[in-house]
Amino acid sequence: MLVALLSCVGCSATKDSNKVPAVVRVDDVTFKGPWAADFAELYQHAEGDEVRRALQDGVISAGEYRHFEHSIEECLDGRGVRARFTQGQWLYERPADVPDDDVDRCLEANGATVMTLRDSMLQNPEHIDESESMARCLVREGAVVPMYDAQDYARELESGKYSFDVESEAFSKCLEAPVGGWQK
Repeated sequence: MLVALLSCVGCSATKDSNKVPAVVRVDDVTFKGPWAADFAELYQHAEGDEVRRALQDGVISAGEYRHFEHSIEECLDGRGVRARFTQGQWLYERPADVPDDDVDRCLEANGATVMTLRDSMLQNPEHIDESESMARCLVREGAVVPMYDAQDYARELESGKYSFDVESEAFSKCLEAPVGGWQK
């Protein structure tokens, strides 16, 4: 069985997403910036010290990212699951006798949430509301009329009835990088 697990933290289409706290304190750690609330949430519910250490400075380095990627691969391999991480997704083949819970435990205990947060931060550094960024992207790509806005996108997302072609290259492009591409 081949499974793809997509990464997305902070991708909800909530009305108040643009009003995230700039400073959040958890225990003795203070997180700052547009992703502070996400860091605090993950830090507070972290499975282990390693994840907490990676989060506590409010930055997830490329080295920390690779470390967690390797840890997850080792954990999955130890359960007989062949896995690789590519383009923001875990692709894995799970033997029938390995329950989904084992895969989930490897992901959770070995920093998948840290990796997901970093991916989200690179894709959307200012933590712009998903509906807003998708609407802007769809307008930029010419998939919708210039007056199309976040409320239109949120309404269409909820109803499942879109004013644009969900099979279009423009929509695919916006899904991949709604704020204009991955930051390096």
